[in-house]
Amino acid sequence: MLETIKFELQYRLKRPATYIYFALLFALAMFMVTTDVVQVSIGSGKVAPNAMFTLTFFHLVFVALGMLIISAVMGVPIVRDFEHNTSSIIFTTSTKKWQYLSGRFIGSFIVVLFIFLGPILGMLFGQLSPWAEKEHFVAVNLMNYIYPYLQGIPALFILGSIFFMGGALSRKITYVYVIGVLMIVLYLGVDSFTSDIENKKLASLFDPFGLNAFFYETQYWTTAEKNSLPPPTGGIVAFYRMVWLPIACLCLFISYFFFNFNVVRDSKWKKKKAVVNKVSNQSAPMQLPQASFSFGFGNQLKSIQNMTSIYFKTS
Repeated sequence: MLETIKFELQYRLKRPATYIYFALLFALAMFMVTTDVVQVSIGSGKVAPNAMFTLTFFHLVFVALGMLIISAVMGVPIVRDFEHNTSSIIFTTSTKKWQYLSGRFIGSFIVVLFIFLGPILGMLFGQLSPWAEKEHFVAVNLMNYIYPYLQGIPALFILGSIFFMGGALSRKITYVYVIGVLMIVLYLGVDSFTSDIENKKLASLFDPFGLNAFFYETQYWTTAEKNSLPPPTGGIVAFYRMVWLPIACLCLFISYFFFNFNVVRDSKWKKKKAVVNKVSNQSAPMQLPQASFSFGFGNQLKSIQNMTSIYFKTS
């Protein structure tokens, strides 16, 4: 498994796309905290751009917006082996199925964690940049950046597990992107379902990104609370994780159980049909023609003539 993880990390760290994703999120986050876009108005006050509440909110937004990046990293490892025809080599080695799948998943997920460190560092760099308006920020506190990053890891794990399952079972990148579209449709459907308080509470449990759960628990916070308190981890946020983290683990279990560790997928129906045909063939054996034997004087003369002709030809 460690060799598989090492291979996946080396492959990803050599790809320019990994650093492009990181730089894109880094630059976008830096831009957001150094402009008025990040100011969240509540009454007559404003929430600081580097408050733990704001940074957590924006990091969850980046996770949602970066869903295509997650699908491109987590849904591709298994598909890549089949598209590049390296699966036939891997499957003939001593690597076990659990080592192969867990190594691909863990290696890819570490890369996702690295990529989504970009927006956190971008927001920190934006606060420290000379062109930032210092009066809008609270004092620099590293926990304000570490906490939002940790808050986003469950959502990354949930989305990563779903996309990994799609890639492992389908072996086609098209189905991975279809899952991404379905996740967006699910979020938009949940968002349109939040017209009253009870619906908001229920809809928070169906949001795979955790944004609705975050908003539900902080909807009545004052500006002072948003500037000083860390976002809650209990209540609906905890229920959201209790619903979606088991779903993510179930996706990984399904990936292992239904993944066919062969280059050509075997069909259980075909196997069953082959067994039935074999049994039917055994029950009805083939009828062979009966041979007749003749040892008369004429046949013996004919055999002597044929043997004499063969000796003359070979001498």
